[in-house]
Amino acid sequence: MFGKKHTLGILFWHEDDQKNLWVLIGRAKEKPDEGKWTLFGSPQKGRCFSLGTKQIFLEQQNTAQVLAEELLGFAVRKNKLVRMGTNSLLYANSIYSMKLHAMLLPRHARFHMFMWSRIDMLPPTISPSLKKAVKAIEQADIREIS
Repeated sequence: MFGKKHTLGILFWHEDDQKNLWVLIGRAKEKPDEGKWTLFGSPQKGRCFSLGTKQIFLEQQNTAQVLAEELLGFAVRKNKLVRMGTNSLLYANSIYSMKLHAMLLPRHARFHMFMWSRIDMLPPTISPSLKKAVKAIEQADIREIS
Protein backbone atom coordinates (compact mmCIF):
# COMPACT_ATOMS: atom_id res chain seq x y z
CA MET A 1 0.00 0.00 0.00
CA PHE A 2 1.38 3.37 -0.98
CA GLY A 3 0.91 6.50 1.05
CA LYS A 4 -0.01 9.86 -0.39
CA LYS A 5 2.57 12.61 -0.63
CA HIS A 6 1.47 15.52 1.54
CA THR A 7 1.86 19.09 0.35
CA LEU A 8 0.87 22.29 2.05
CA GLY A 9 0.09 25.75 0.71
CA ILE A 10 -0.99 29.03 2.24
CA LEU A 11 -3.06 31.60 0.42
CA PHE A 12 -2.42 34.98 2.04
CA TRP A 13 -5.20 37.43 1.21
CA HIS A 14 -6.21 41.00 1.90
CA GLU A 15 -9.44 42.95 1.44
CA ASP A 16 -8.99 46.59 0.49
CA ASP A 17 -11.27 49.54 1.35
CA GLN A 18 -13.29 48.96 -1.83
CA LYS A 19 -13.92 45.29 -0.83
CA ASN A 20 -11.59 43.93 -3.53
CA LEU A 21 -9.85 40.67 -2.63
CA TRP A 22 -6.11 40.50 -3.19
CA VAL A 23 -3.87 37.40 -2.95
CA LEU A 24 -0.12 37.16 -2.42
CA ILE A 25 1.38 34.91 -5.10
CA GLY A 26 4.85 33.85 -6.19
CA ARG A 27 6.34 32.68 -9.47
CA ALA A 28 7.77 29.19 -8.88
CA LYS A 29 11.42 28.39 -9.62
CA GLU A 30 11.05 24.62 -9.27
CA LYS A 31 8.89 21.83 -10.66
CA PRO A 32 6.06 20.92 -10.70
CA ASP A 33 4.89 24.56 -11.02
CA GLU A 34 8.07 26.05 -12.51
CA GLY A 35 7.31 29.39 -14.18
CA LYS A 36 3.71 29.49 -12.92
CA TRP A 37 2.27 31.79 -10.29
CA THR A 38 1.34 29.78 -7.22
CA LEU A 39 0.72 29.62 -3.47
CA PHE A 40 3.37 29.90 -0.79
CA GLY A 41 3.96 26.37 0.40
CA SER A 42 6.10 23.41 1.18
CA PRO A 43 6.07 19.65 0.76
CA GLN A 44 5.70 17.99 4.12
CA LYS A 45 8.34 15.54 5.27
CA GLY A 46 7.71 11.85 4.77
CA ARG A 47 4.64 9.99 3.68
CA CYS A 48 1.63 9.12 5.73
CA PHE A 49 0.70 5.45 5.97
CA SER A 50 -0.97 4.71 9.29
CA LEU A 51 -1.52 8.11 10.83
CA GLY A 52 -5.13 8.84 11.64
CA THR A 53 -6.98 11.77 10.12
CA LYS A 54 -6.76 13.82 13.33
CA GLN A 55 -2.98 13.31 13.56
CA ILE A 56 -2.50 14.38 9.92
CA PHE A 57 -4.61 17.51 10.49
CA LEU A 58 -2.61 18.53 13.59
CA GLU A 59 0.73 18.04 11.80
CA GLN A 60 -0.46 20.07 8.82
CA GLN A 61 -1.79 22.83 11.05
CA ASN A 62 1.53 23.02 12.91
CA THR A 63 3.46 23.07 9.61
CA ALA A 64 1.20 25.84 8.27
CA GLN A 65 1.79 27.91 11.41
CA VAL A 66 5.59 27.53 11.21
CA LEU A 67 5.61 28.31 7.47
CA ALA A 68 3.46 31.44 7.93
CA GLU A 69 5.70 32.66 10.76
CA GLU A 70 8.87 32.10 8.69
CA LEU A 71 7.44 33.93 5.69
CA LEU A 72 5.90 36.84 7.57
CA GLY A 73 8.45 37.28 10.34
CA PHE A 74 5.99 37.43 13.23
CA ALA A 75 4.03 35.03 15.45
CA VAL A 76 0.84 33.61 13.92
CA ARG A 77 -2.02 32.11 15.92
CA LYS A 78 -3.27 28.79 14.55
CA ASN A 79 -6.87 30.00 14.58
CA LYS A 80 -5.94 32.64 11.97
CA LEU A 81 -5.16 29.85 9.47
CA VAL A 82 -8.36 28.56 7.85
CA ARG A 83 -8.11 25.10 6.26
CA MET A 84 -9.40 24.76 2.70
CA GLY A 85 -8.35 21.18 1.85
CA THR A 86 -8.27 19.47 -1.52
CA ASN A 87 -7.19 15.94 -2.36
CA SER A 88 -6.13 13.94 -5.37
CA LEU A 89 -5.20 10.30 -5.94
CA LEU A 90 -1.48 10.78 -5.24
CA TYR A 91 -1.40 13.93 -3.13
CA ALA A 92 -3.11 14.99 0.07
CA ASN A 93 -3.02 18.75 -0.41
CA SER A 94 -3.74 21.00 2.50
CA ILE A 95 -4.45 24.56 1.55
CA TYR A 96 -4.84 27.15 4.28
CA SER A 97 -5.89 30.74 3.92
CA MET A 98 -4.88 33.64 6.12
CA LYS A 99 -6.21 37.17 6.06
CA LEU A 100 -3.61 39.91 6.36
CA HIS A 101 -4.69 43.39 7.41
CA ALA A 102 -1.97 44.97 5.30
CA MET A 103 -0.41 43.97 1.99
CA LEU A 104 2.84 42.68 3.48
CA LEU A 105 5.61 41.05 1.49
CA PRO A 106 7.28 37.84 2.66
CA ARG A 107 10.70 37.99 4.26
CA HIS A 108 11.96 35.29 1.91
CA ALA A 109 10.53 32.84 -0.57
CA ARG A 110 11.59 30.20 -3.07
CA PHE A 111 10.29 32.20 -6.00
CA HIS A 112 11.70 34.21 -8.90
CA MET A 113 9.36 37.00 -7.84
CA PHE A 114 6.21 37.59 -5.84
CA MET A 115 3.41 40.14 -5.88
CA TRP A 116 -0.09 40.98 -4.72
CA SER A 117 -2.79 40.43 -7.34
CA ARG A 118 -6.51 41.08 -7.30
CA ILE A 119 -8.32 37.77 -7.70
CA ASP A 120 -10.15 39.08 -10.76
CA MET A 121 -6.83 40.13 -12.39
CA LEU A 122 -4.59 37.08 -11.87
CA PRO A 123 -1.81 36.41 -14.40
CA PRO A 124 -2.69 33.83 -17.09
CA THR A 125 -0.11 31.25 -15.97
CA ILE A 126 -1.24 30.06 -12.55
CA SER A 127 -0.80 26.69 -10.88
CA PRO A 128 -3.68 24.25 -10.35
CA SER A 129 -3.40 24.70 -6.56
CA LEU A 130 -3.75 28.49 -6.86
CA LYS A 131 -6.67 28.08 -9.25
CA LYS A 132 -8.45 25.77 -6.74
CA ALA A 133 -7.76 28.07 -3.80
CA VAL A 134 -9.05 31.17 -5.62
CA LYS A 135 -12.14 29.26 -6.76
CA ALA A 136 -12.79 28.21 -3.15
CA ILE A 137 -12.46 31.83 -1.99
CA GLU A 138 -14.83 33.02 -4.70
CA GLN A 139 -17.43 30.35 -3.83
CA ALA A 140 -17.22 30.74 -0.04
CA ASP A 141 -17.70 33.98 1.77
CA ILE A 142 -14.12 34.05 3.02
CA ARG A 143 -14.71 37.37 4.74
CA GLU A 144 -17.07 35.62 7.16
CA ILE A 145 -14.64 32.76 7.91
CA SER A 146 -11.59 34.83 8.94
